[in-house]
Amino acid sequence: MPEFQVDAKGYVYPQTQPYYTNSLDFIQLFLPSKKTPAGWEYFQYEVNQDMLLEAVHNYSGQLLYVNNKPLSSHPNYVILSKLPETKKAETQLSASLEPKVMEMVEQVRQEVQKPRVWDWRTDVIRHPSFTKLVSEYRKTKSQKALNQVYQSVKGRYNLFDRQDSLQVIKSVLDHIR
Repeated sequence: MPEFQVDAKGYVYPQTQPYYTNSLDFIQLFLPSKKTPAGWEYFQYEVNQDMLLEAVHNYSGQLLYVNNKPLSSHPNYVILSKLPETKKAETQLSASLEPKVMEMVEQVRQEVQKPRVWDWRTDVIRHPSFTKLVSEYRKTKSQKALNQVYQSVKGRYNLFDRQDSLQVIKSVLDHIR
């Protein structure tokens, strides 16, 4: 694994601590822990309201807006951030984010279960579930057909950031046979 060193006994230690803790957080939040007869089982996760409120407070300069501008862009940012109205807005924002956090965790868990696209020719162009859509796009070159291919590929595969765009799909469909 990148940034991990193996000691003399074969144990793995990270060179940088934040990378290690971020990796463990990702593993616990998003990867399944074991397979059961009912399906994959995940580590249980609860949103800690105090930690969420602290996170919102730390990023309130970017999250809260005054007159359609981020709070941090105002010259009186320090004074504004100490007002009771700001504290009230932070509390309301963190309360409204709590259910959204669980939704986002579930969404990432579903996305992580999808396979990745490694070979566009076999995984998309010649794959039986996409051949009809690919041929439709190649006949018409329409934006609608391109969107259908993109949505189908995105629904089946967990795309890397650099793969996840209409331009990439268009390039693949136009240049790979």
